[in-house]
Amino acid sequence: MLLDVLKIVVVVFVLGALGFKGQFLTRWLSDLTEKK
Repeated sequence: MLLDVLKIVVVVFVLGALGFKGQFLTRWLSDLTEKK
């Protein structure tokens, strides 16, 4: 039971981190394209 909860927490944390990085990358790319 506890292991299942830990797995869910880890998955949510990883997905959140990836989503945050994705937003940062898209913003950085959009800034680069706008400057050119």
